[in-house]
Amino acid sequence: MREAGWRTVFATDLVSPNFVPELADEADGLLLIDTGESVDEQATRLKEIAAGSIQVLVVDHYGLDARFEQACRPMVDILVALDDLADRPRDADLLFDTALGRNGSDYTDLVPQGCSVLTGPDYALLAPQFARMRPASLQRRDRLNLARLMISLGGVDAGPVLERLVDGLAQAEYSGWLTVVLGCDMAVAGRLRERTGDPFTLEVAIAVRDMAERLLVTDLVVGAGGSSAWERCALGVPTLLVVTAHNQDLITKGLARAGAVYLLGWHEEVDANQIAAAMASLTREALLAMGARAAQVCDGEGARRTAQQIITTYQRAT
Repeated sequence: MREAGWRTVFATDLVSPNFVPELADEADGLLLIDTGESVDEQATRLKEIAAGSIQVLVVDHYGLDARFEQACRPMVDILVALDDLADRPRDADLLFDTALGRNGSDYTDLVPQGCSVLTGPDYALLAPQFARMRPASLQRRDRLNLARLMISLGGVDAGPVLERLVDGLAQAEYSGWLTVVLGCDMAVAGRLRERTGDPFTLEVAIAVRDMAERLLVTDLVVGAGGSSAWERCALGVPTLLVVTAHNQDLITKGLARAGAVYLLGWHEEVDANQIAAAMASLTREALLAMGARAAQVCDGEGARRTAQQIITTYQRAT
């Protein structure tokens, strides 16, 4: 949106900037809203501190629905909703749901007449470097030799399953380089760094900002089923997939049906024996096929497509 000449501002809760400091750097402004207030009070506060009309309001929040959006209507030209659950009413002019297997008809009774619903990972919101690095990443996949593995389960504190996954790779006698990526520093980081006797070289990386570059040189990821799944698909990286939240169910089922992942299951139930067995069963040919199918799912251009659809909808409305 900024590249197209728009001024962009984030409105978020009071604590998010502490955990995602780049919010202040990646936009033209940052508005802080007390989410302890009612949705009507939040909308009023947004109007006050926005100091004027908002051409486009994009709502991306599991706790907000049509009530908040209706309260914001008087101050916006168009309203855009980001969703992946299809479980509550929305008052939007344009709605995006990137889940693989989602149909627009899932929102028939949840959005007003005239709302355009666009679905699928073609609209996955990835940073531009994923599309930029896609050709190089796909080209190197033919040289797959499982020299570099990554475990990345997002920001969730999945300490117990992380250690079981690492145990499973040790049990499988994996002997290459293993990077464990954590969303923030947590107790499991220290325990992982203190491990001895493993057959692999272990690196613990925290809050990385170069995931595209890391995935480019990674041969296999043990990863979650959230938005990071689209990053791996864009670069054609095969994945052993661990479900860490129930809102990932539709995504993971779609990826499994497409043959783009090897589904390990719910994070609380995955154990070391399971990942050791998965490592033993996956041939080089199976991993290559998985990566190729993943690359067909998402091309990394979703942010550009989404922005263009928003701009087009705005132009038509005004």
